[in-house]
Amino acid sequence: MKKFFFLITLLTLSIVLSGQDNTPVTQKDVLHFFETKTYVVLDDNPVSDFNFKIEEQVKKYWKVTPYEFIDQKTFHLKRTDPNNSFLVLSETVFIEDNLQARYDFFSLLMGGNYSIIKSMPVLGAIPIGYTGAAQESSMYKLGAILKFLQAHVYLLKNNPEILKNDNMFKYYNDSQKSLKDKTLYLIKEEQAPELDSKPEIGAIYPYKIQFVSRTELEQAIDNNAENVVFLHKVGPEGTKKKARCFKLILSTNQELYYFDWHMISDKKPDGLLESDYKKIVKFDN
Repeated sequence: MKKFFFLITLLTLSIVLSGQDNTPVTQKDVLHFFETKTYVVLDDNPVSDFNFKIEEQVKKYWKVTPYEFIDQKTFHLKRTDPNNSFLVLSETVFIEDNLQARYDFFSLLMGGNYSIIKSMPVLGAIPIGYTGAAQESSMYKLGAILKFLQAHVYLLKNNPEILKNDNMFKYYNDSQKSLKDKTLYLIKEEQAPELDSKPEIGAIYPYKIQFVSRTELEQAIDNNAENVVFLHKVGPEGTKKKARCFKLILSTNQELYYFDWHMISDKKPDGLLESDYKKIVKFDN
């Protein structure tokens, strides 16, 4: 799939696609977004898993603006119109890592008279996969991601002071919520090898966990299952050892409860680490 390419030069990253070339988002951008039409940019391959799933999920969950599905050629024609916004899959490289690792981010962009795509204001972005990994590792979570992006824009609208931060998603880390009364859904094959069973996790994490299939998690998202959160992990899925592992805990409706990332190594595998579980529990102590 041809994706839009971004070079990112951040020493730290929350979940915002940002960098020295992006135009900072203003409150005017946020307010104007609600007056735009959102164009969902599809894969050039008409039978791709992404196209099927994003069309299905946008029709089901995108409520904040009118929308239309377009191809990449049409995106280039429409992206300079400030009355348009875009949901796009973008390929991202963190140049300070000095690696060839590339990550797919699902991004909400504002249109306007910007000479290059990476200058377009980013209202929100979330890592969705590692470039080269199987798409099924994340496609089933698209519904929750769409819910979150919409809630995030409403958050910016009602709390414009968040835009003053260099990292607009710092808000979520600073206002971490308890998981004490939540059930954490996990996909077994997405866990680190030494922390992929209830006894191993239960030794350091006293709250409820449940191992589920991808289908069961997608059903929970569809049903807005009450008091259920899930791990959204983005890593190389065995295709590359040296890369970032992004770890997000989202609710089935629209909330973000936890975010962090680490560089994968022999001591820090591709998955939630013991330190992540301890950090989550520490919030309640």
